Amino acid sequence: MDVRTVLSVVLRKLLSSLGVCLMMYGLSVTAAGAAQPPANAARPTQSSLKSLITGNSIQGVWAGRPFSQYFSPLGTTDYQETGRQMTSGRWRVNAGGQYCSVWPPSPSEVCYDVRVLGKSIYWRSGDSYYESHVIDGNVFAQ
Repeated sequence: MDVRTVLSVVLRKLLSSLGVCLMMYGLSVTAAGAAQPPANAARPTQSSLKSLITGNSIQGVWAGRPFSQYFSPLGTTDYQETGRQMTSGRWRVNAGGQYCSVWPPSPSEVCYDVRVLGKSIYWRSGDSYYESHVIDGNVFAQ
C-alpha cells in the first residue's frame, strides 16, 4: 500500500470512531467531501468517463485537502494539492467504467468506482465519496 492509501484508511477509521462517539451523545458528524453522491448520479461507462475527463481537469477536496488534477489525452495525469508540489502519474478508465491510476514510485495501479452527475464526479474511497468538478482544459496551463 502506498502512503496515500494508508493515510486514507487511518483517517476513515478515526472519523468512524469519532462519529460513533458523537452518536452516543445524540450528535452527528459528516466528514467534508465524504457524503454519498446524489441518488441520480450514475455509474459511467468506459467511454463516457473517458470523454468527460480526457483533456480536462477536475478540482475538489480529497481527505480535507483542496486539489486540482489534469488528465492528458496521452494517459498521463498531473495532481497538485494546494500549497504542495505537483506529482505526475498515469491514468486510464477500465472496461467497468472505473478510474485507474499509477503514481510513481509505486508500480501499483489503484482503481476507483465513480458516479457522475453532469460535470460533478464522485470518487469512492472505502465507504466514502469525494466530490470534484470538471473544469474544461488544463488548469495548470492557464
